[in-house]
Amino acid sequence: MVGEWNLNTLKITEGDTNSEYAVGQTFCEPTYTQECKTGEVKQLNECETLPGINIVFNQDGTYILKFISNGTGTDYYEGLNYETCEVVEYLNNGENQSSREEEGKWSYDLDGENQ
Repeated sequence: MVGEWNLNTLKITEGDTNSEYAVGQTFCEPTYTQECKTGEVKQLNECETLPGINIVFNQDGTYILKFISNGTGTDYYEGLNYETCEVVEYLNNGENQSSREEEGKWSYDLDGENQ
């Protein structure tokens, strides 16, 4: 278990649907629908760019997890212009643009017993 890994894909399973995304790829999920002045209904999404992920498991039981952002600010949500029925993209205030690091302790389960 000790070592360093660079994760380059994310696989999401929802029901019978499997989706796979590469690091740096932007993926969107529907959040809600909204009706505009004309009566037309639009599906609105929230979109994010998958960061690079690096994790190091140390022999002393600690780990370091790094989320590596490309800093392009491509995370956004969609809103609706009620008058024109145009879907507008709004940046997510840069909250996901920076890289971050987390540290902690890890363990594994062998035959139902924490080690």
